[in-house]
Amino acid sequence: MIKMNILYPSVYLDSIYSIDFEYLRAKGVRGVIFDVDNTLVPLNTDEPDIRIVEFVNELAKTGLSVGLVSNSGKKRVELIKRKFNNVTAISNAMKPFKSKVLKAMEIMGTNSCNTVLVGDQIFTDVLVANRCSMMTILVKPLTRKEPIYMKLKRGVERRILNRYTRLNKEKNTIESAIKRKKEILRNDIDE
Repeated sequence: MIKMNILYPSVYLDSIYSIDFEYLRAKGVRGVIFDVDNTLVPLNTDEPDIRIVEFVNELAKTGLSVGLVSNSGKKRVELIKRKFNNVTAISNAMKPFKSKVLKAMEIMGTNSCNTVLVGDQIFTDVLVANRCSMMTILVKPLTRKEPIYMKLKRGVERRILNRYTRLNKEKNTIESAIKRKKEILRNDIDE
């Protein structure tokens, strides 16, 4: 049986623009891995919005290592990666399997203690980040135009998010997520 908390994000926010990356950096975060599809780029295009491009490029200038890890194919991911500067990109990730996320952190020179994964899906992004013991930030998908299998998955995700929201009303902040992460790491060291 799956523990429900492995399906819970560290934080659930409206969009990547709601994330305080300066605060994360001040607290020791050195890398950010973004999911691509419906987190940075809508499913129906290979062209990221100019605002996203500028945002990610500015983020990379702050000293954070930035990575893209996507279940999409190499051609799509390479087309999207070309729009960004100094970004590690990995395609065909097969999330929630961990190997490509671990590879991205290795290339970026970061580890699970100082890297955050940002994505829009519980059963891929949140699950892989939790399996890698990373902080995970779930954001709302960019668009609702998705294939039918995704809509079915979103229905199940909605139920999980409703439960998460009920249980974490006061704790759904980046500050409290970092505090919880440090407590977990302290407990791991003590054991």
